[in-house]
Amino acid sequence: MLSDGTPVLDIKPYISIYDSPKSPSKQPAWICSPPSAPLSVFFSPEALADIASLEYAPVDNAVMSKKAVKKRKCLRFFQSKEELHQSINDIIQADPRSLFRKKQGNTVFSFPVDSVDVKVEVKDEVVTVLSVSKNDYVTNLLKISGA
Repeated sequence: MLSDGTPVLDIKPYISIYDSPKSPSKQPAWICSPPSAPLSVFFSPEALADIASLEYAPVDNAVMSKKAVKKRKCLRFFQSKEELHQSINDIIQADPRSLFRKKQGNTVFSFPVDSVDVKVEVKDEVVTVLSVSKNDYVTNLLKISGA
């Protein structure tokens, strides 16, 4: 049973003869509002050094050895520091913060990209990447769940 006003995500093809609502549907205000302007992103010297020190996926898409995959010694998807740097920049510019984090104002938080943890600080809509550290989220989740 859904509470009144609960958002519903309907993932399937739209078929008008079956899916036309009998009454007009409502959209929350945040859906109709335009996206915010891209955030300004800066990388600290420490974050740039972290990115430079990582081991990247093989450029020729060669199959990694079982040992490398098991120990996750290298990133799985990014083949260069430039590619990772650009991806982190693009993610942050799109402002991945939840509404809760945006309301907090100046804050520090982190998010995963490939098998690294990106730690950022937000001050007055300017984001500084503080660090990029190796972290295997899948392995950590399995440890936490006891699997």
